Formats: sequence, structure tokens, C-alpha cells
Amino acid sequence: MSGSSGNGMHAPLLEKANGWGDAPSKGPADVSAANLVDIPVDFAHDGFGTIEGTRVPLIPRVPPQNKLIRDEILLVKIQDAVVRKIRVVLSRDVIGFGAEHDPTMTIMSDHIPLEEIQAAYEVEGDRELVEIITLTEGYNSGRIYQIRTTHDSQGWTKDLVQLSVQARDRKTSKYLAFKTTLATVYDANPTQAFIILMIVVNFFLVVVEVQIQPALGSKLQKNFSTLDILFSFVFVIDLICNIIAHWFKKWVKNPWNIFDFVIVSAAIVASWDIENLEFLQSARAFRVFRLAGKMKHLRLIINAIAKSLVPMLNAFLIGTILLLTLSVLGTDFFGKRDGQFFGSMFRTTYTLFLALALGEWDVLPVVPEDEDAQIDWGALIFNVLVVVVLLWIAVNVVVTILLDNFVQATIAHDNKENKLDLLEAQAANIMTGGVDPLIEEVLKLFDCSEQLSRGFKMLFHNFDYDQQGYLNFTKVSQGLKKVQVERHIVITEEDWEVLTEKGRACNSDGTVTLDQWDRIMRKQVKAYVQRDLTDVAAMKEHMIENYHILVSLRLLMDTEPGPTMDALDDCCDEMHDQLSHFRDNGIDEAVRRIESASIAILRAHNTKIPTTMARGFAPPPSQPPTVPINIFPDLSHNTPNPPPCPPLDPSYTMTDNGGGIYGGRRDSANADLVFRGETGVQ
Repeated sequence: MSGSSGNGMHAPLLEKANGWGDAPSKGPADVSAANLVDIPVDFAHDGFGTIEGTRVPLIPRVPPQNKLIRDEILLVKIQDAVVRKIRVVLSRDVIGFGAEHDPTMTIMSDHIPLEEIQAAYEVEGDRELVEIITLTEGYNSGRIYQIRTTHDSQGWTKDLVQLSVQARDRKTSKYLAFKTTLATVYDANPTQAFIILMIVVNFFLVVVEVQIQPALGSKLQKNFSTLDILFSFVFVIDLICNIIAHWFKKWVKNPWNIFDFVIVSAAIVASWDIENLEFLQSARAFRVFRLAGKMKHLRLIINAIAKSLVPMLNAFLIGTILLLTLSVLGTDFFGKRDGQFFGSMFRTTYTLFLALALGEWDVLPVVPEDEDAQIDWGALIFNVLVVVVLLWIAVNVVVTILLDNFVQATIAHDNKENKLDLLEAQAANIMTGGVDPLIEEVLKLFDCSEQLSRGFKMLFHNFDYDQQGYLNFTKVSQGLKKVQVERHIVITEEDWEVLTEKGRACNSDGTVTLDQWDRIMRKQVKAYVQRDLTDVAAMKEHMIENYHILVSLRLLMDTEPGPTMDALDDCCDEMHDQLSHFRDNGIDEAVRRIESASIAILRAHNTKIPTTMARGFAPPPSQPPTVPINIFPDLSHNTPNPPPCPPLDPSYTMTDNGGGIYGGRRDSANADLVFRGETGVQ
């Protein structure tokens, strides 16, 4: 295939690029093992936590082995990133690129939907190099990918071209467009209302026909048969449209669709007048139950009954045991006295079942009509036992199970409705940063703060495709498009301004490091929870107790960093600048005083050491502090001229070997320092 395309040869990509060395490269030869860059093994490919294994992962996984067409370890360069030796897989839907340092070999650091490949060809002058160009407005935002194959570049190119054409045809086929349009029309409220009306009218006509029972061959009977055929035709069209619009998984997973199929099929077979299948005519009576598939409130009741079947079977088992036990007692005690009702086990069981059905039972006269006659205490006790055990206990247990399952089904239905209301309220929120769908999934994927940080680290490395160690608006916006969430994420520059707090949470050039990214996302998690609490509190305003609990939680969470922490951050930044200046001028005493004061402040406030202001500040060891905690008494008022720092704690020693500040306490034997400060350590 030619090395050119609609976008040209892309020669600059084959020249010098970030991470490819200082000297200009020699064109296609850049994608070689000599240009591999040693990346630190600090990638968090394990996600947020073990719970992610039970959900759709945020970062896509490699397709199953049985769906792979090609699977090789190749040299890959993505846009201006460094050359990496990673796993490359090809299926009928995607070409995926594995993640470095992933022991499971299942994570895809990036992938390209084949329908979005604009061009794939062998680069002119280097037949082992395959270049892939993606759509500018597509999933990969126009990135250019280069793959150095080992020996089969023509095979890779041929497969990519053929599979991309097939994938594009599947996505843009007339059948798919027709299916989408049909689903929209079929699911519309007017269409469903018409089908419901047809079901109700048909059921009414069936009832009338059974009541009138027209003579066979009469005009009235022929009219009823014609109407039945007409309704059957309508229901067949309804079934066919439903199958086409929702085939395959969505249709099969709905049990009411299976029920519709059985009822409609039975009515069609019954209309053929096949011998020995006349009983299928009675299937017409079940058509009305198709309403449960169309009306959610009726479906709620039917689903509650269906969910009660297993618990009810247990209750029926207990009731049967009690009934048979009483039958044994009744046969033994009253079999000789009244053989008609208690002469055998079957007769006694049937007699007790009639009593259970609240029928009249005068087979054992407990209180005789003659006032002077003696009361039959045995019969009285047996009657009371039957009423208490069977009517008051066994029957009520079954009713309780039905009621409990109906309540649970109602609660589940209400929760779904509340979820939709909450989504509408979230859509109405403004100035959120645009990452609410991601935060919604994140809240389901972690158990502790460490897991949350690990998950944010995984997202950071996935978005940082060129491994430059920072993110910016372009990387984040492109990365969020690839995250697997229910609602597609597209952020704007205004959203980025919200996320970075108009530049206060990022560097001056608009980039963010890993620590800054972690803080940004944690603030978004907190803001998302606060907004949800506010929305839910408004929804539960009529429930006084729940409303006040939610409002109280909202107020407890509304503790943004105040002036004290802001002033602390500014003070530490200023001290870092002074520290660098003093070091350059060789003023060692000032350096040690500022270092000691900085450590004391950070320890007193138990705050994380940001990369941009710490540059190696180390948290102190666990020993009690020996410097005053209240270093700046007026810090909360942003005093411009704070009092001088206290004297250096003689038990602290600070050194700098060019790789960061080392701090710690010396023991009695003047041992070496016991703690090393590293960027980002809490």
C-alpha cells in the first residue's frame, strides 16, 4: 500500500520526537529496539480494588484469546510518545495495545476501534513499519500510530484494511439504521399505548364470545373468528417489530418477550385447526397478561409474585407438614366416630382442607344444641388447634411472604425512579467539571483511601500516553473519552478551568503532576458527594428525619480548606523559594532554620507534601516534636510578616546530596539518618 494518504506522509513523525534521543533520527529506523526508553515500574495497573473485577473495568481489557486474529509483541510508537515494546492484539472490532509492566497481560493502555481507522499502510522506505491514522473527531482524536512488525507487515496491513472496512460497514449498514429507527418508533409512548388498547379490546371480545357461545357456523361465530385472526395478525406484527428492534441480548433477557412469543405462537397454531391441538384456543385468555410487559405497575405486581415463589414453596412445605400432622391426629381420634369425614388419611386431609378454605364445618359438633348435654372437649381442642395452626399461622405466613416481596419490589422500583430523578438533578448542575460519570463509577470501586489513590494513579498513567509525567487538557479530554462508563464523557476547556480551579490547582503551563491529579480528583469526589447529598435531601424533604440527616452530612462535609491551610501552603512555597536562594548563596544556617520550620509546620497540620512546594521536604519521624507547634500564631489571619522561625532543633539533621532533602534524628551513637524524604510521601 502506498505510504501516503489524505493527510500526507507524516514525515515529522518519523523524525526526532519526544523521548527519541537528542540526535535527529533516520526516518523510519526510529521505531526500533535501540530507541526503547527505560520507564520506572510504578504503573498502577491493578485498578481501584478487587471489586473492579465484578464490574465493567474503567480501562478496557484485552479481548478473549478466542476472538483474537493476531497477537504479537511489537515495537509501537503512539503520536509523539516514546517507543515501547508491548503486546499488540487484533480482533474483528479493535486493535489493542497492551500496558507496560502489566504482569497479567490483560490491560489495554490504548486501543483503536477499527471503524475509526482512516488509513493503514506500510511506510515508504521501511516495509516493516506500519502506520495507522485515526479519525480526528473519533475515539482516538486523530492520533497516529506506528507499529514495527517483525516479518509480516503486508499481512498486518491487509488485515487492518479489510477488518476496518468490515467494521465500518457494520456500523453504517442500512439494517442497523433501520433497526435503530424501528426501536425508536416501537418504544414510543403512542405505539405502546396502541398495543395496550389492542390487548384490552381483544380480551373483552374473548370474554363476550365465551359468554354468548355462538353456534358453530353462524354469522356471529364467523365475525368473532375474523376479529380473532385480525388481532392475531396485529400481535404477530408487534412481536416481529419487537424482535427486530431489540435483537438479540436485550430481547432475550426480558422474560416478558419470551412470554409474548409463546402466547402469540400458540394462538397462531390454534388458528390452523390441527387435530388434538384444540386446547390451544384457550391460550387467547392469556393474552391479557401481555399487559404486564407493557405496564410497569402491573409488571411490578407480577414480578413480586414471581420472586415470592421460592419462599412460598418453603412456607407451603411447612403448611403441608402441619396439615398432614393434624390429619393423622384427626384420623386417630375421630375415625371411628365419623368414618365419612375422618375414616382415612385422605378423607381427614380433605376435611381439614375444607376448613382451611373457610368452608362450613359441622362434622364435629363441639357444643350440642341440648344445653344439658356434655361438651366434647376433645373435638373443641381439635377445632381450636386447626384454626390456630392452619388459619392463623400457616396461611398468614404465606400472605406475609407475598406482602414482603411486594414491598421489596416496590422499594426496588422506587429506587430506580429516584435514580432517574437524581440523574436529572445531576444534569441540571453547572460548573461541575464534566467528570460526574467517572466519579459515579469511582465511588463503587474503592474501599479505602489507598485504593482510591491507586485508581487515580492508574487513570493518570493511562491518560499520559506519551509517558511525559504530566497531564494537560488535551490528554485528559482524550483519555476521558476512552473510559468505560455508562455516560460518554466530553469535557470542554471551561470544564478544565473548573477542575484546575482556574489554574490554582495546576502548574503555570496548565499541566498537572500525579500528586496534583490525585488532589484534583479527590476534590471532585467530595464535590460530587456533596451535590448528591443536596439533591437527595431536596428529594426527601417530605421525610423529615431523612432530610435532616442528609443536610447534617452535607454541612459536615462542607469544610473546604480555610485561610489557615491556604496560608500554610503559601508559606511553604515561599520558604521553598527562599531555601533555593539561600542554597545558591551558601548561607547554610538560614537553610537549616527554614528546613526545620517547614518540617514543624507540615507535621503540626498533618498535611500531605505537594510536589510543587515540597521538592523533598520529609515528614518527621514518629518521635514527639521538640519544636513549638504554634510557630506562626497569626497564620489564620494571613499575617504578611510572621514572627521569626524558632531555633533549629539540635536533634534534627538536614543534608542535601542533590537528590532531595534528608532529615531525621541522630541516636546517641550519632547513627546515620533514619528517614529519607521523597516527593509525594505522606
